[in-house]
Amino acid sequence: MIGAFRPKLAWPNNKALRQNTNKSPSTNRDAHPPLSVFQHTLSSCENLSDFLQVCAFNSQEDIGESLSQIAVERRDANAKELQYQVSTNSRVHRKILRWILDETDTNLAEDVVNILNTPNVTAAFFKKLACLGKLNSCDERLLDPNVIEFMEPGLIHQQLSSQSLEIVMLRSIAQDNTVAVRKLFNAGVSTKRKHNFEFPWLHTCVLNNSLNVLAEFLSYLTELNTLDNTGNTALHIACIHNHAKAVSLLLESPSVDPDIIDADGNTALNVAAASQSWHCLNVLINSTKINLFSTNHSNSDVLTLLMKEHQPDIVSVLIKNQQIKLNTRHILIAVHFNNIPALRAVLQHAPKLLKSVEAEVLIVAVSHGFYEIVETLIEYGANITVKDDRGYTAFHSACEHSYPDIINLLFQHPKSYDFYTPKIKVQLHSIASRAVERANKQIGICEDKNLQHLKKLENAKATVILLSKYN
Repeated sequence: MIGAFRPKLAWPNNKALRQNTNKSPSTNRDAHPPLSVFQHTLSSCENLSDFLQVCAFNSQEDIGESLSQIAVERRDANAKELQYQVSTNSRVHRKILRWILDETDTNLAEDVVNILNTPNVTAAFFKKLACLGKLNSCDERLLDPNVIEFMEPGLIHQQLSSQSLEIVMLRSIAQDNTVAVRKLFNAGVSTKRKHNFEFPWLHTCVLNNSLNVLAEFLSYLTELNTLDNTGNTALHIACIHNHAKAVSLLLESPSVDPDIIDADGNTALNVAAASQSWHCLNVLINSTKINLFSTNHSNSDVLTLLMKEHQPDIVSVLIKNQQIKLNTRHILIAVHFNNIPALRAVLQHAPKLLKSVEAEVLIVAVSHGFYEIVETLIEYGANITVKDDRGYTAFHSACEHSYPDIINLLFQHPKSYDFYTPKIKVQLHSIASRAVERANKQIGICEDKNLQHLKKLENAKATVILLSKYN
């Protein structure tokens, strides 16, 4: 209520302040002195009475009239100076607190409290009002965590409803204010939220990345694996938002189970990989509590997810881990996502896996035009003449999809000479010719003859010419 109360105090005895305001403070709308004068006035205060008179004078304004803009600016600047003086001068601060508790004029005391606007002074004033039965429970300042940390738990419990307590708790978590959180727990805030649809406290800490408060909650809470209404644990939430330090704190607790799955069957490890939370992932894979081979409902493990995201460094670390069991799915994923480093890493550690899927991966790589993947598969011993379910080889697929560079690569292989019989030659020419027809037809029906269509036709023709060169 700055300005709402006209203090009945004598004009400060300070000459510096009087000399710079010729009119009486009760009639001069611009009576607030410049900051430099105000600072000199404060430094000249001989006792607490002088200091309080300066505080009161700075808060006043004429009844029925608004302050001019310059007066408002001066008043605000001077108020900040007052706050600074109190916060940096412990002696003045102690005297102010003692005066607030002893002052019988609560209006004057509130005026000073509002000007100083410091949490501990406000809390002391609230204690005084509560003793007098004058504290308004609807005062917005009671919801300020910075004020709450200077209040006694009993007073907090007495003045705030359960809903207000939860509001302050949410604000305290957002500010990472552990003192306020501790006071609120002691004031009776439940460790569990009232309604199932509300975010659990632990999840809220993790979401805000409030690490100090999170550590406090871990000491209060017993249920650390609670699921929210979307089926996530606090560890899942931390991994979704890549809050690696929160993940570390949670894993340090023996009660936290990292293998609990979410609604999609993902452990925290899978969630981190799917969310591209690489810092969290590094923390998780270095933890002895983590099952690196856990899979979700789609049968995807962390290695599979990382291959999709092209993370060669982490993939390399995981493949070397004894927990990871490489299988043909990892080869298929590396090929489908054109992930050459991952494919090489898998084939280096488990070269025998290639034999059972070589036809499938060769056809997939060729049909997508993944030249380097085809090259890598050949390097690791893939049979270029092996057939798929349709009886197609890599040669057939390259002709069908018009990739002359891959055809040329295949013909460099020694097995191509025995494979390229007159019968196969006719088949491949026929497939390549049909590809030219399709490309021409596609250009004919498209109004917009873009570069992609023209390039496709060019490649199809080049394939036919290339086949003719090999006898």
